[in-house]
Amino acid sequence: MPEERPFTREYVIYVTNRHMISQIDRSIRKTTARVSEFANNLEKSQEILETLSILHGMKRVLVDNSKNLRKSK
Repeated sequence: MPEERPFTREYVIYVTNRHMISQIDRSIRKTTARVSEFANNLEKSQEILETLSILHGMKRVLVDNSKNLRKSK
């Protein structure tokens, strides 16, 4: 019979939060890398900056949540 693995809600939420931050970082890097492609397109440049602003905001929320998760342990 397979050994039962322990389960903790905190660990699952922590790992999920960490993965989400990692994927947002990836999106920020990929989006930033494309900025030069649209240097002559004001509309697209503005869209990229708005996208980066939203991504940074999302990351800030997740990082703050991560800090709270660590405090609650």
